[in-house]
Amino acid sequence: MGDLSITDRTAFRRAVRGLGIAAVVATLVSTTACSSVDPSASDSASPTATVTATATAPTSTSSDTGATPTPTTSPTPTASGSPFALSDPDTWTISGDEVGPIALGGSTSAEVDDLRAAYTRDSSGCPASPATSFWHREASPGLIVEDRDGTVSGVEIGSPQTTATSVTGPETSAGTGVGSSLAELKAAHRDLAALPSASSGEQAAVPTTWTIDAGSRHITFQLGRDGEHVALVWVGQQATPPYEFCG
Repeated sequence: MGDLSITDRTAFRRAVRGLGIAAVVATLVSTTACSSVDPSASDSASPTATVTATATAPTSTSSDTGATPTPTTSPTPTASGSPFALSDPDTWTISGDEVGPIALGGSTSAEVDDLRAAYTRDSSGCPASPATSFWHREASPGLIVEDRDGTVSGVEIGSPQTTATSVTGPETSAGTGVGSSLAELKAAHRDLAALPSASSGEQAAVPTTWTIDAGSRHITFQLGRDGEHVALVWVGQQATPPYEFCG
């Protein structure tokens, strides 16, 4: 290069710089080409993920799923007092809600079915109230189940025409029932109140019908012919026992 003129040397340098720039450009193009991703290859090898938002389903309930809930009906009242034997009325308890298995306010047809284990139903009908039923049992006070609009509205145990001197059949939690003496009633029930004799169809100087409050109902005791012992027990909303069920 010592023989080159200034002009030649200048031309040579420019050529070298041109080649260097071309090499650099070629290198950059090659690098870019190597790092580029073929669109068609990108579509097949690494597809863009599509995310669908889904919530984790909770345990299904009628309100969660929108399903119409099954309608519920008020349960028929059932006896819920002291344990008793269905076939033994001596174990039945008298309360304002029930007489043994007979639930006051329950469906008459359902409640009287339970009586068949201990009583026999009388075949005689009751024209004024066909669903009112009469039941009897050997050596035990009879039963009358009063119906009103398909439900048990009252229960009567015993008969005012009989006289018993010892408790037999269903009794209250205080141990009173058909056969209890008036003295026993007064000792067992501090809220015992006398009803006017005329209200029970009787004309007597001494009250023969006594009652206690039992929630929304009354438990009423009517003395028998001797005027000393209970012959009839009535459970119902009115304190006075019905004078006639079928009249």
